Amino acid sequence: MSCRGDEPVPAGESDERMPLKREPKPIFDCDSVPLVSRIRITIPRRALFSAMSNELRARNQAVEGLPVYEIEDIAGMPAEAFGRLRPVLAKGAKISLADGFVRGLPRNGVEPVVLFRADSPALMIFNCFNGKITVAEITEMAQQSTGWPEEKTAAVVRGLFLKLCEVRICQPR
Repeated sequence: MSCRGDEPVPAGESDERMPLKREPKPIFDCDSVPLVSRIRITIPRRALFSAMSNELRARNQAVEGLPVYEIEDIAGMPAEAFGRLRPVLAKGAKISLADGFVRGLPRNGVEPVVLFRADSPALMIFNCFNGKITVAEITEMAQQSTGWPEEKTAAVVRGLFLKLCEVRICQPR
C-alpha cells in the first residue's frame, strides 16, 4: 500500500479509498445468445393472486377456442409455430433507459432488471415486440437491418423474446 496523498490514480489502477462503480450485467447480449430450452418463471408472493387470475382467464380462453400459450412451454415449440407468435410487452411491465442500458420492471416488481445495452441491436428487435408483428417477421426485419446470417438472427430474436418472457417483461399475444 502506498501513501499517495492527493495524487491522481493512474488509469487501470484502483484506489482503495474510492470504490469502483460496477457496470451492470444485462440479462441478454446479442453476441452470446443463450440457448433457452426451458423457461423458469418466478412469481413474487404479492403477485400470486393476479397470476392465478391470469391462469383462470387463459383456461377460459382455451375453452372458447382462442389460442393460449403456456409461457413455460413456448421454449420447446417447433420453429414454425414459434415464428407465428406475436411478442408483446407484458401487462403492467415498465421499460426505462438509464446509464446506457434498457431496464425493465415487471408488474408487481420491486427493482428494475437490466435487460440489454441501449446501443445493442436488441433494442431494434425489442421495439418490434408490439403484439402486431410475428417472430418470423421480426427475424426477417432484423436480418435485413443487421446483415447477420439467418441462423444467428433467428437465435437472437428467439433468445431475446424467451429471456424477456422469463423475467415477465414480455409475453406472446
